[in-house]
Amino acid sequence: MGQYRNLLIRFAIKDIKNLKDENGKDVEFETVAYGIDGVGSKNILSQRLYDMIPKNVLQEINDFLTDQNFLSEEDKKKSDTPSK
Repeated sequence: MGQYRNLLIRFAIKDIKNLKDENGKDVEFETVAYGIDGVGSKNILSQRLYDMIPKNVLQEINDFLTDQNFLSEEDKKKSDTPSK
């Protein structure tokens, strides 16, 4: 996955449950500060935890997030109608 998708997922994940490390121990949720010009610093999922998430799960999260960005047919019709 590209850098954009990496950041999209890292911004979206707010907690992790049932993620185990290589020794089978539960992993605690951790974030890192990420600076955004004009906005400031935001906490996002650490790259270390992102790298521990199975690729198929990352793909499912990505698919869910990107599907949410599309307008429904009804919303498309509304946006195509000039406002009065």
